[in-house]
Amino acid sequence: MVYSIDEAARLVIETGHKLILEGLIARTWGNISARVSGETFLITPSGRAYDTLTPEDLVVVRIRDCSYEGSITPSSEKGVHAAVYRLRPDADFVIHAHSSNASSISILQEDIKLTRLESDLPGGVIPTAGYAMTSTDKLVRNVTSSLKKHPKAKAMLLPYHGTLCFGGSCEEALAVTRSLEKTAGLIFERRTGDKIRPYSLKNNTVYKGCFGGKNNETHVIQVKTPFVMEMSLRGKDLPIFIEDMAQMVGPVIRCKDPMGRKKFIIPRSARGRRSATLVKGEGAFVTAPDREEAEAIAILLEKQCQAADLGLKKGIRALASGQAALEHHIYVTKYSKQKDQNDA
Repeated sequence: MVYSIDEAARLVIETGHKLILEGLIARTWGNISARVSGETFLITPSGRAYDTLTPEDLVVVRIRDCSYEGSITPSSEKGVHAAVYRLRPDADFVIHAHSSNASSISILQEDIKLTRLESDLPGGVIPTAGYAMTSTDKLVRNVTSSLKKHPKAKAMLLPYHGTLCFGGSCEEALAVTRSLEKTAGLIFERRTGDKIRPYSLKNNTVYKGCFGGKNNETHVIQVKTPFVMEMSLRGKDLPIFIEDMAQMVGPVIRCKDPMGRKKFIIPRSARGRRSATLVKGEGAFVTAPDREEAEAIAILLEKQCQAADLGLKKGIRALASGQAALEHHIYVTKYSKQKDQNDA
């Protein structure tokens, strides 16, 4: 159904809250939209947290050319949403999420055939678009190609990135998103032989003090979630398998040996900036200028380590270091500054 502007705004904001509560999106990652006419859709803005969005923050975008009016910048993935609305006249609600299980299996970079016993996802397949860097024209072209190849599918994987799900209503798009994450968990366990263990980030140790002085504050969280612990036990540096992780911390996660110390000492190079460091047998320490960002990196790190578990076991290539470094540079110079401006 095509929504009115007011109804679309209400549903987009409510859906954002639901996805956060269910752990399917975090912070400002992912995006949500609803069709509001044959020519336009309403989408979440770029770089703004879902829990503070208001109807005035949402942006009307033209399907034909992704143009828009006003001073608020729409999601950088607006082109992907427009591709869905162009090619699927029956699609009126789109969710792009970065959920852990689906993001992890996206690195397989293959169309995954399903049986009715495995999943109720439409089309009997989970298509995967060809890899392209986030927010690029190439990604839009790859999504468009996959949509044409699988006309019955309503869920898609974006390699090293996340998911694209849609339906004729908000309720259907949500149901597809949830079903994809559940199905992805089963596929992950079958491919790796590892069980996905429940965890709570509340079990992490938060160092409430700040290090580095008034103008160089560093908030620190020790992360001991299941896949983070597993990767720390390897005692080796970890390549990047998730684009979000590259954006936040760069092309590699170093692993340090505690060398018998009872307490890990934060590297001087990590103070006052976003960083993640594995410590052999001790999990990881993440740092950021504020607690919100430190918690966001902790969430990403467990997802990154889950994807790495699959990638390392199956010999899947991680993101190229140059690619990961570029992602980090773009994030630091564009999106993090945009977030700071939004928070001001």
